[in-house]
Amino acid sequence: MVAVQVIAAETDAAAKRLFTTPQQRFLRLIRNQPVELLPPVDSMEPLWQDWERAAVQNRLGAAIVGSDATVKAGLEKLAGDTGADEVIVVTDTYEHADRLQSYRRVASIASAMEMKPTTVAAEA
Repeated sequence: MVAVQVIAAETDAAAKRLFTTPQQRFLRLIRNQPVELLPPVDSMEPLWQDWERAAVQNRLGAAIVGSDATVKAGLEKLAGDTGADEVIVVTDTYEHADRLQSYRRVASIASAMEMKPTTVAAEA
């Protein structure tokens, strides 16, 4: 079992915009500021310094963000890389409707995925 931040939207660009909410949250965390969810922004560039961007990207580097096709590919890679047969999805978006839509998309993607069974070796 693994846990990962996932934001699914109609397009990669729309999902990346929604992803600025958790990026802002972690930016505020490293600045010791309140970490409530903030509305998405068009660009994070004016909001952070290079070292802050690196720290946020380090923290959120495993996130899967994009369209249905991008999220499917990300989930398949995550499952393949980790051998996980279960994924806990965390979605932080400012608007509740965006969060619900993302979860619906992820549920639809996951239900259509074919997972390869893993072989577990038992000790005798």
